[in-house]
Amino acid sequence: MNKKPKHYSAADIAMCRRISAWLDKPGRSRAALARAAGISSGTVSLVLSGEYVSPPTAHLEAMFGAIERQTARRRESSDIPFTVTSVSKAMFSVIRRAHLDRDFGLFAGRVGIGKSMALREYQNQNRRAAVLLEAFPGAGAAVVMRLLAQRIGAPARRRTIADITAVVVETLRGSDTIILIDEAETLTDHALLHLRRISDAAGVGVVLVGTPALMGLVYDPDGKFGQITSRIGFWPPICQSISADDARALAAAYGADVGEGAMAALAEACQGSARALRNLLRNAGRHCQKHGAALTADIVSSIDKQTMGGRRLAA
Repeated sequence: MNKKPKHYSAADIAMCRRISAWLDKPGRSRAALARAAGISSGTVSLVLSGEYVSPPTAHLEAMFGAIERQTARRRESSDIPFTVTSVSKAMFSVIRRAHLDRDFGLFAGRVGIGKSMALREYQNQNRRAAVLLEAFPGAGAAVVMRLLAQRIGAPARRRTIADITAVVVETLRGSDTIILIDEAETLTDHALLHLRRISDAAGVGVVLVGTPALMGLVYDPDGKFGQITSRIGFWPPICQSISADDARALAAAYGADVGEGAMAALAEACQGSARALRNLLRNAGRHCQKHGAALTADIVSSIDKQTMGGRRLAA
């Protein structure tokens, strides 16, 4: 800190020094800290240099809170890294087939089974060939086409949807690209129409991934003669859940020391949801660390009731 203004308390100055020392370590930046704390980079600089014109306590507390959360995340596993499961294997099979055949692929599954993580992993493994878009409610054809143009580096500013589609087609024609759409059940019919046009004209594959509601979007009344259904080369069954073997693999990837009894309890409690399994592992791990206890079936049951309300699917 260059200055020690009077409106900075002794605690403020001490916190400035601690935050500055934290930022001095490799891999840390003021811009990233500003985003995490919800304040501007300029404000961070002014506060830490002692040039902020008002008492900086609130901003310092926001920065320090962000640092503490980041430190806590590094101390403990907060997520399960990508792990090969029956779900990811099935999805990769659909994607590879659509990529090879340059047609439409479809994968529908219940929420929380790992679809989005598998899509991100496929893109990571095929960065030059896979383009991933995450659709969302209210994103019409214009938004989807602009996002796609941005992903592939096509100039699409201040253009009509037809213009953007034409530019995307020209950019992708002759490439070996696969377009992956997550949350595809939220696509509008108009957006789907443009994706079909791009697939046909550019000769690239498109894979739609979403919840079971996706089936209603792509199924045409004309059946096998419909615009979309006739282009889907393979219709896998709706994926309902991860398997017990998947649950074991995910728990191992998380780094949890889980015995057979606790694993059986985890598998039963998560009911085939990878997301629920992650939440149970995270909360159970915190409990065991706090109390110095090994994970047991009873602890899993207790954590399930506390964090998930012990809810079960109706039979």
